[in-house]
Amino acid sequence: MNQYVEKFLWMLVPLLFSAVGYMWTTLQQLRDKVQDLEAKISLVVSKDNKVIPSLEAELAREKLRQDVNKFASDNRERIIIIEQQLKNKK
Repeated sequence: MNQYVEKFLWMLVPLLFSAVGYMWTTLQQLRDKVQDLEAKISLVVSKDNKVIPSLEAELAREKLRQDVNKFASDNRERIIIIEQQLKNKK
């Protein structure tokens, strides 16, 4: 019986080595991701935890605002046209 336990334990040695290697690489990847995120946060937030205004973000917000306003005005015009058509049919 002792002989089978010993063989089983020797079979587990490569599995343990591969598990440790996998955990090591995973921890390295997580450390790299954390460093990347910290670098990106430093571009957006100051040391006082205040948002640093970004010109690109401001331009993107302005373009989005213009697109939404255009979409809303187009829809208002369509609604007016549809309402007039419905009134004319009555």
